[in-house]
Amino acid sequence: MMNQEQLNAIKERVAKATPGPWESEETTEGHIDIFNPNQDYAICQTGNETYDCLNDGDTEFIKHAITDVPKLVAEIERLRKALEQIMEAEAPNMEGWKTEVYKIAREALGGEADE
Repeated sequence: MMNQEQLNAIKERVAKATPGPWESEETTEGHIDIFNPNQDYAICQTGNETYDCLNDGDTEFIKHAITDVPKLVAEIERLRKALEQIMEAEAPNMEGWKTEVYKIAREALGGEADE
């Protein structure tokens, strides 16, 4: 379970990173440049002994991505399961219930809001 402090730390790392989209391309020197196609410079370069990023926020974002993304996926799955259980338990009481909360819940579970 992800707590608010963990979520805030991830949000802060995202806010400090260079905006996306990000792409990558191998250079003629054998390095990999990571860049935003809307900018004229590489955000980071990999493939040598170290990797160099222009923005410390990008370094932190990349460094934590391998743990942040699985935590976020696990949290989404946990919340979807809980939401599914609530929707199933309350289904008999929801006949004709078309509030915005109901629509959001149906869409979050991959269904059509108006089913």
